[in-house]
Amino acid sequence: MTTDAHTLENAESHDEPKPFDADPARIADAAVEQLRARRFSFGDEKRAMETSLAADDVYSEDYKARLLEGFQQTAEAEAAALATRAWRDTVAAEEGLAESVAQEAQRADVDLDHRAVASFSADYSSRLSMPPPATGLDSRTDALRSIEALADAAEASRSPERMRAFRMAAAPVVRSLVRPSGVGTSDRLARDLDRRIGAMAARERGNAPVAEARLAGLRQRKTEPRSEILKLEQTVTGARPTVFALVTPWASRILGETVEDYGGGIRIKGKP
Repeated sequence: MTTDAHTLENAESHDEPKPFDADPARIADAAVEQLRARRFSFGDEKRAMETSLAADDVYSEDYKARLLEGFQQTAEAEAAALATRAWRDTVAAEEGLAESVAQEAQRADVDLDHRAVASFSADYSSRLSMPPPATGLDSRTDALRSIEALADAAEASRSPERMRAFRMAAAPVVRSLVRPSGVGTSDRLARDLDRRIGAMAARERGNAPVAEARLAGLRQRKTEPRSEILKLEQTVTGARPTVFALVTPWASRILGETVEDYGGGIRIKGKP
């Protein structure tokens, strides 16, 4: 049986990887899928190459060894390029989402009159420090009813400055009146007011909470492409951490990790 040299020399070639998903929330997932697929396909390709070479009865053993070496070198280069791209895109997505969080937080305050907020906040703080109108109920309930009336008025004003000022002044007061295990009417009112103030804070922040949730989700999944990169490195190159070399070549070159990240390295006494 003979083996075509062109076929042997190109056995390692494969289609260009498709671009990663443009949605930042999907970047890490897409990276994992492609890294894992390459890890599995490498073994199949290498076995096919070795089987083809073993069956060949034309080329010399030296030439076959050079073909296999060329396959290995190309496979390692392509796998490293894929890993580099996967990690670069994951990090870029994280940085992009972190920037979105900052932009959304800034956008929420851009049209706010902060001098008015300060003035309204001082007024609310003064009113909250005064004894509430007596209603014949206990003082805690009177205080909660008074705060509820202020909340109604602040929201009815539709003034972002008034609502922000009320929320800032009332939040610590209401929180001090909340009894998590309480079952009375005033206990439910306190918890309702606490949730209401929390909802006001969320509205103030606009889309920032959504951006923060996406960033947190990506950061949780970020460990997965890292793990897959190291698994691919071990599969394709054979490199793995040892007690003498905690950081593998790809961990250093692609992930930017150092021995200090693994708790190693030399430390000078008296310094952290």
